[in-house]
Parts: sequence; structure tokens; C-alpha cells
Amino acid sequence: MNFLLSNLSNRKGKMNKKDFVRRLNEIEDTIADAPAKADADIDALSKVMVPIEEARFFLKSRALTKAKVSFVRREFEGCISFASEYISWETQGNHPDLKVAHLLRGKAYLSKGDPGRCLLDLGAIDPEGLDPDFLLDIYKHRANALSLLERFDEVIEVFQDIKRLAPEDTEHLSELAAAYRQTENHQQLITLLTEAARIDPQDTNILANLGTAYLEINEFETAEAVLTKVISEKPDEAEFYEQRAVIREKLGKRSASEDRMIARFLNPKKP
Repeated sequence: MNFLLSNLSNRKGKMNKKDFVRRLNEIEDTIADAPAKADADIDALSKVMVPIEEARFFLKSRALTKAKVSFVRREFEGCISFASEYISWETQGNHPDLKVAHLLRGKAYLSKGDPGRCLLDLGAIDPEGLDPDFLLDIYKHRANALSLLERFDEVIEVFQDIKRLAPEDTEHLSELAAAYRQTENHQQLITLLTEAARIDPQDTNILANLGTAYLEINEFETAEAVLTKVISEKPDEAEFYEQRAVIREKLGKRSASEDRMIARFLNPKKP
């Protein structure tokens, strides 16, 4: 006995589970580069006859792939709908794909501006035995959701977990530092930015943020030294001269006006 995946189909014959999985994997490999084609291919794959005993597997597999495609295409309502469909079909509470579905739906909710529902989905994922990259993805979106809710102490806890997984990742160190700025913990802010600058001394954005952090605690001479290093790396960026001008004004230096002149020269459209 067969089951028709699409009621609109008039194709004859049926596809076995092995061929279905093979074709589905081929489609998933194209999602990132050609999501529209992948979407059409999944719809075409829906128009096949399958063994009735495999109907649940076919339906939930199709739903999860459609959720992935919808997310890449930024069709977040569709992603939520298909991920929910998969979750309703999956009976194994700790199935790896169930974790993928919850992550997809959580990310879609976050993209729609609903951090609360995002956190519910991320909280449904058992972290035991997860691939580190997958776990980092969960942590990153949990931190973003908590940040939108202005729960910065919890954001810091999440980024501490990230730091343990990826201690040399300067992007995450900078994000953790930003969370400490929200809680006005300048000591930790400067410690993390200094660590990030040690790992990647060529990243001028890290250095500029470090200079701003020193400015915020009135360590003007250190802030000036950091911004001077930034300008030596990127002498054509007006914003860095503006930042140093502010610092030099705090120090009572006449060279602040020179920095402002250079900034106006580099960015004449700025009022």
C-alpha cells in the first residue's frame, strides 16, 4: 500500500526510503547557494508515492528541509510553520533533528523580533553531546535574545560559556565585552578587549573600543595612546580622528583641533 505525499500529484510509481534520503541530501546541499531551486526541488519530491509504513518519515523529513530552505530565504513564518510541523511529527524526544528544528524555529522567532519564544525553543534543546559549532550557534542566539530583553547578567553567563568553547574567538570576546559595558563593569570590559587585542592586534575596531573604554573611566592618556595606534593602522578613517580629538580635548591638548580638521577633510559631508 502506498501513500501520496502530495494530493496534487498524478505521478505513478513510488520511491523507497533509501532513494528519498539520497535525493533529500542532494537538495540540502544546494540550499545555501540556491534556496529557490532547493524549494522547487522539495516540492517536486513531494509528488511521489511512498510506502505507507514510511509516510511519517517522509513527511517529517520534507518538513525539516522546507524549514531550512525557508530560513535561508528569510521566510520566517514559513520556517516556523515547517519546523513546527516537523516537531509535531517527531516522536523521539532526543532525536538530533528535533534539536535542529527547535534551533531553526528559535532563530526564526528571533528574526521576527520575538526573543521570548526564541528562548523557549532554545531551552528545549538538550545540550548533551552536541557538536561544538551547533552549541555555539545555540549560545549565540540565546545571548542575542537575552540582550533584546535587556537581561545582561544572563548574557554575560552565556558568553562565558562561549568563551570556554572558543577562547581565541575575538568576535565573541568583543560581544562579551559589550555585555559588560551594559552592566558598567569597566574592569572586565577592558580585560576582555585587551585579551581580544592580544589575539588579533590588527583589528582596529577592537582597539578603538578599548580606547573608548579607557576614555569612559577617565584614563585619557592611555585612551590617546590606543587611538594613536589605531590611526597608525588606518590613517584614512575620519571617525578615529574624531575619537582622538575628544580624548585630546579632555587632556587640554591643542592638537585636538588638528584631529578635527583631518576628520572633516576625510569626511567633508559630515556636518
